[in-house]
Amino acid sequence: MFFEEKVITGSPNEFMEVRHLKIRGSNFDIGKKLAEIAYNNHHAMPYPATTKYKYQLEYFKNNYPILLDRIQGATDYFSNINIEDNSYDFSSLIYSSGLPGCSVVFYPPTTTEHGSPVVSRNFDFTTGTITGEIPADNEKPAFANPYILELHPDEGYSSLCVSGYEMLSGVLDGINSEGLVVTLLADDDAITHYPIEPTYQPQVGLNELQILRLLLDTCANIEEAKKALHMNKHYYTLYPLHFLIADKYGNSFVWEQSHGRNKEFTFDGDKNHPQVVTNFPLYKYQSESQFPDTDDRLSMYNRFCNIKENIKRNKAPYSINFIKNVNQQVSFHDHSHLRESQCPTRTLWHSIYDIEDRTILIDFYLGEENETIKRSGYIHLSL
Repeated sequence: MFFEEKVITGSPNEFMEVRHLKIRGSNFDIGKKLAEIAYNNHHAMPYPATTKYKYQLEYFKNNYPILLDRIQGATDYFSNINIEDNSYDFSSLIYSSGLPGCSVVFYPPTTTEHGSPVVSRNFDFTTGTITGEIPADNEKPAFANPYILELHPDEGYSSLCVSGYEMLSGVLDGINSEGLVVTLLADDDAITHYPIEPTYQPQVGLNELQILRLLLDTCANIEEAKKALHMNKHYYTLYPLHFLIADKYGNSFVWEQSHGRNKEFTFDGDKNHPQVVTNFPLYKYQSESQFPDTDDRLSMYNRFCNIKENIKRNKAPYSINFIKNVNQQVSFHDHSHLRESQCPTRTLWHSIYDIEDRTILIDFYLGEENETIKRSGYIHLSL
């Protein structure tokens, strides 16, 4: 097994410290190493196992054997520190959590200056704890330690992704070696207007973060991704989400589920126009005229309209600088709040995936000094 770890920006004295982990080896070895990092760096522990855990492992065996191998590696690691494998569920190693706000745009190759498909994504979140409170003296903000995970397994596709909640099986956004990009966004409409029913612990099936890891590990294009989404059982541990998925061929789609999680909706992109999504479900609205009125500059509806109008005012093809500017126009950098919080909301990172080159340009929020926001500047990473 090959392992490399680097701090690519930030420090313990800044808002966040970002590490790039590169692991090459068997899925068993990858799982064991990720468990070691989760435990040593964040004291992450597996959940207590329920009586359904054996059925969950059987599900992975039949539907996602790559993850089962990683779970077995994590199980092996924890067995060496006196945690019995029959008492715990090793399918997730959560070290933080929360509900992000996001603005994502997919630019088909016909719309970019350099002819490569591009996904541009803001990840917005409170600068406080997962509940938006001011961190205590011995407490870190929820997103103090995001990771760039670069995995090269012996079985399944290689991938480069951002992780911030969970170490073993979760993804927030990423790209694989076949040119598939995945992104997730909170479904604020479902959370605001309907009772939600999180499981708060693993179940049989794939949770809201694991499903994107499955797509990166096993899917080469959006048709394979659609099939995987339809063929697998979904549940959410904490929050309902929706996804934008894109591939190297210039195809994209948004995947959504009804608030009761009983219906699925897919919205295919247009190969000649960018596809936009924020934090409301597209299936609820036939046109923008149906959006609720709001004066909040950075509401999920106004961010969507701002992006669409900005793109419409400018003719394709679009440069990378233009793509950066579009997302910067809807980034959180003032007194706007994504949700009620004691701490300000900030765009914690802006990632640009160049699908043809299998690269990420990513810019992180590092804190503030004298009311001036400090950012890392765009860091280039290649798969």
